[in-house]
Amino acid sequence: ALLYSRLPLDETARRLREVRILLPRVLRAPLRLRALVDRLLPLLPPRRGGRCLKRSLILLDLWSRCALQPRFFMGVKAGEMRPEGHAWLEADGFPPSEMDLEYQSILEL
Repeated sequence: ALLYSRLPLDETARRLREVRILLPRVLRAPLRLRALVDRLLPLLPPRRGGRCLKRSLILLDLWSRCALQPRFFMGVKAGEMRPEGHAWLEADGFPPSEMDLEYQSILEL
């Protein structure tokens, strides 16, 4: 995490995708990985960018290891006086959550 913290976001995403694929039994559990990250996220140290960005970058690494080829998105909530940012992932067979659909994508990596 320290090595990637000073890199531009697109370079961080590229490096997180260039990982070794995990064992076959893990390949069938991307939803379990997402649930595990959601449970452990409050225990991780706070960091700039918010929880959704941290969650998305962790899952980008894990889902890439599951050979899912996830797509990273950042967006804003449309129609808000003060735009609220959000980051999320999408992958074939694993659609975005209901909350993610409330945001308009402004960046896809």
